[in-house]
Amino acid sequence: MEIKEYKKLKSNVYELKFKSGEAVKLYDEVILKYNLLITKNISNKEYEEIIKYNKSLDAYYLSLKYLNSKQRCEKEIRDYLKKKDFTYDTIDKTIDKLNKYNYLNRDLYVKSYINDKYNFGISGPLKIKRELLNLGFTNEEIDKYLNKDFNEKIDKIIQKKIKNNNKLNEYNLKINITNYLTNLGYPKEMFTEYLNDIKVDNKVIIKKDIKKLIKKYQKKYQDKELYYFIKRKLYQKGYREEEIGDALNENIL
Repeated sequence: MEIKEYKKLKSNVYELKFKSGEAVKLYDEVILKYNLLITKNISNKEYEEIIKYNKSLDAYYLSLKYLNSKQRCEKEIRDYLKKKDFTYDTIDKTIDKLNKYNYLNRDLYVKSYINDKYNFGISGPLKIKRELLNLGFTNEEIDKYLNKDFNEKIDKIIQKKIKNNNKLNEYNLKINITNYLTNLGYPKEMFTEYLNDIKVDNKVIIKKDIKKLIKKYQKKYQDKELYYFIKRKLYQKGYREEEIGDALNENIL
């Protein structure tokens, strides 16, 4: 293949045009490695080798650009390069090169990830750990940085939930908070004591619930039938037997 002309493009890229009309963009490292500013003819085998090497540089430089916007781990780089249709061999070599120059510091990534989640988010330790495990890190790598005190964070979350759910009775409020904290990745033993301290005066709330139930079902049920139907519904809402009895006697009988 005979090279017809060279053209310097932006940054470190050249465009080579061949007599056949074909053109290819190559990094200057490729130009220097294969002495292409002097060489006028290359074989098909050399051309394939040049393209393969240029592709590897392309993967490497794209990875550096990707890393420049945000700290990344190996899995994120691999997934990114897969989407760019690089071969597994090219991806492996790129990862090796990035590791060689310490661009993928696993220890630093885990430490920074946990600190960011702890300082700027509401996720609990189980969720943070699960996310890092999914990114390919080990229990040992994670646990040494996950020894944070989450008590203040839990307390703030619970106080906010209490404030925003003031229409719930004590039982449902605790269920609501438990589910929320569990989904955020907090083990139950971390917040059980906080739940035990929550006290709600159910008298006002149960009266409101009874009025709603009467209004909704009084045409369908009458007298004792309505009484026992509402009583069953209140049990389902988590009210205690004595609360239900007292409230129903005041509002129905």
